[in-house]
Amino acid sequence: MYKRNLKEISGFIAKDGSYVKEVINPRIFDVKDYSIAFAIIKGSTKMHYHKTSEEVYFVLKGRGKMFLDDKWFDIKEGDFIVIKPGIKHKVMADEIHIICYSHPSYKDDDTVCLE
Repeated sequence: MYKRNLKEISGFIAKDGSYVKEVINPRIFDVKDYSIAFAIIKGSTKMHYHKTSEEVYFVLKGRGKMFLDDKWFDIKEGDFIVIKPGIKHKVMADEIHIICYSHPSYKDDDTVCLE
């Protein structure tokens, strides 16, 4: 079945320090090479980049600051952010909820932490 409920998905701490629930991933469903995850960030993620994955963040709830492409800017509920491979990024917030689309799908070994 191609249906999941967020409340029924176990989460984990990702390499960047965010709390993540993988919703869709080729390891879970028979989908092309992409993934969708729900992330909660309290405090900040580690500065990092992805070697091959392009990401799109959708801020579902909350507000914070994001470092991307050598600039800090405010992010808030409703914002979409495109993150190209190789671009270092970091999110800081008291608490923010983000939906993250990754192509190709997220893999720990594609993430390079800088702190």
